Amino acid sequence: MVLVEQEVCKFNIDMQQLQSGVILQGGLYKVEKVLGQGGFGITYLAKEVQSDRQVAIKEFFMSEYCERCGSTIVIPTVSGSTVVEQYRKKFIKEATKLKSLEHPNIVKVLDIFEENCTVYYVMNYQKGGSLQDYINRNGKMSEYNAISCIKNIASALNYLHRRLHMCHYDVKPGNIMLDAQGNALLIDFGLAKGYDNNGIQTSTTPIGLSVNFAPIEQYRQNVEEFSPESDIYSLGATAYYLLTGNLPPSAIERVSGRQVDYSCLKNHLRSAIEKALALSKGDRWHTLYPFIHSLEQEEKTISPDVHKFIDRLDHDDYVNWNVYIIVSILGYVIEGYMIFNGYFEFLPKGNLMMLIVVILFFLPLLLGLLFGKLLYSST
Repeated sequence: MVLVEQEVCKFNIDMQQLQSGVILQGGLYKVEKVLGQGGFGITYLAKEVQSDRQVAIKEFFMSEYCERCGSTIVIPTVSGSTVVEQYRKKFIKEATKLKSLEHPNIVKVLDIFEENCTVYYVMNYQKGGSLQDYINRNGKMSEYNAISCIKNIASALNYLHRRLHMCHYDVKPGNIMLDAQGNALLIDFGLAKGYDNNGIQTSTTPIGLSVNFAPIEQYRQNVEEFSPESDIYSLGATAYYLLTGNLPPSAIERVSGRQVDYSCLKNHLRSAIEKALALSKGDRWHTLYPFIHSLEQEEKTISPDVHKFIDRLDHDDYVNWNVYIIVSILGYVIEGYMIFNGYFEFLPKGNLMMLIVVILFFLPLLLGLLFGKLLYSST
């Protein structure tokens, strides 16, 4: 549908949100209440009429330019209409991309439709609310629950970074939902950007930021190149907030000299989060595995060289190294058992035997590498 210009409206033009009871998509959904509103959209709690299941529906609504006449969205100015149409296309692209994502820690998009001169997409509703809601109600999280949530979102980000070459660019407690089992799910891909294999931006989504959770490069609008470190900064800021109940100072404030207070964190948590929150991208964790690994260390002292080694393994090679080591060791144990019990006595002598010995020596390492890659591909 094409967004329309405002001419005459018999309804209250100041009303921005759909009212409770409004029917959408030909009677499929019934709006119950507003869950939240941002600069680019409004999220509603709704009911799927036939199944009586609750869903969340996000409506494209640019509050700076849009007004509402009844349920229909209107734009009072021609210039505003041009801007809104541009971002409306991006909203549809976001919804379509979200619908194609398959990960247990990314909210599932069920339906996309156009109505009221705007666009909507329908998601599974998570009754646990957002992590921001949790902190508002209960204060800081326990270490166990906080790290569990961070691991869930790290898994989702790892999927985006490595499988899709995409960055989210808006990781924060308000964009992380809790399901009935307490699992964390990532939502709101309005600022997400895709990149090609050379790390060059392929998306035209708006550059935005969430003040206490965005890295300095987002303030400077420097996200033209693939930057997993930017999401890692935001995830580190989220971890800090969950563990302390306090917002970290913004990157702009930190550039001006304000310090992050790590005094209430255990040493291993401070070490992991401090590196994630480094102002310079080059000083942060470059991938998610070493960050999560460090969060879970429980006061064990890990030298910078070991951190660098783990980071390099994860950054350069797409292998589950734990599986690689376990399978390789198991292979050598089996070979040792077979040698001890005479299973190789039938082998021919001479050069052929030497070749077989060399193959047997490297076989566990190759099997470990194979299984490590297979397991990485399945996660």
